[in-house]
Amino acid sequence: SPAVRITPEKETERDRLLNCDEIRAVWSAFDQLGYPFGPLFKLLLVTGQRRGEVAVMRWSEIEGDNWRLPGSRAKSGSGHLIPLSPLALQILDGLPRVGKHVFSSDRASEKSNGKETDKPVNGFAKAKRLCDKGGQVTDWHLHDMRRTVATNMRELGVDRLIVSKVLNHAESGITKVYDRYAADPEKRRALERWARRLETIVQPESAGEVVNL
Repeated sequence: SPAVRITPEKETERDRLLNCDEIRAVWSAFDQLGYPFGPLFKLLLVTGQRRGEVAVMRWSEIEGDNWRLPGSRAKSGSGHLIPLSPLALQILDGLPRVGKHVFSSDRASEKSNGKETDKPVNGFAKAKRLCDKGGQVTDWHLHDMRRTVATNMRELGVDRLIVSKVLNHAESGITKVYDRYAADPEKRRALERWARRLETIVQPESAGEVVNL
C-alpha cells in the first residue's frame, strides 16, 4: 500500500478555555449578531451541547423545561434529556417560531411543491467571522465553549461522571450495560449552577463581580 511509508501526524489536543473576560466579550458579540446565530451560540455556552445537535434542534423536542435529544441525532448514538436552566429558557422564549426548527433563516426556508420547507440554519463560518470582527477574543473555536462549560462545572464541584452525562459522552466498559441511570436530576443541578455562574460573568453589574478563571 502507498500509505505504508506515511508517518501519521500526532493530533494535538486542544485545551483552549474562555476566561471570564472572554466569555463576557463573546456574549456581547452574540447579542450584536442577532437571530439565528446569536442565540444559538448563547445556547451552546449555556448547555454545553454539540454545535451540530443544537443547530437542528426542533420545537417538538422541547418539553417544558427539558430538551429531549433523540438518539438519531446524537453524535454518541444515544439520545438524552438536557434540562433547560432558566437562562436557557429565557433565550428560547425570545426566539421567533418560523418553522419546526428552533434555528432557521429566511434563506433556509424554501418552497417545495407549493409547500414551505423548513431547513435548519447553516453558515457557521461566516457567523463566527462576524463574531470575531471586533477582535476582542482571538484563537478560539466554537467547540471551546463546550470545554469551557465542562471545566467550569468541575470547578463548581460537579462530579466528573455528571459532567460526562451532561455532555452525553459515549461510555465504555461492561458497567454501561448494567448502569442505566440517566442522572437527570443531577444534570439539572449542574446546568443550573453553571447558568447562575454564567449570569454573574455576563452581567456582573447586577450579580456581583466574579474572579477570572
